[in-house]
Amino acid sequence: MTVLVPMPLTVACPHCKTGDEATVVSSIVKYCWGCGKQINVIHESCICGKPAGHRRHRGPHGLAYYCRCGFVATRRDELMAHMEEVR
Repeated sequence: MTVLVPMPLTVACPHCKTGDEATVVSSIVKYCWGCGKQINVIHESCICGKPAGHRRHRGPHGLAYYCRCGFVATRRDELMAHMEEVR
């Protein structure tokens, strides 16, 4: 199978959470433009809260691997390629 939902172009900063334009940052930027804190934590966990890279499980898109940024894939190698892309 393949990628179900590609990496979004922008993500909300998990630290600011104010909804300001400054807190919506490029998904490959390592620091928030608004608060200056690291945002790579977004890609280091699943939507379920567990660290990224754990086994696939059922979620909104069925049995798949989920990144907290919104990326969804059905193959582990695609998840790992996503993780490498954002590092």
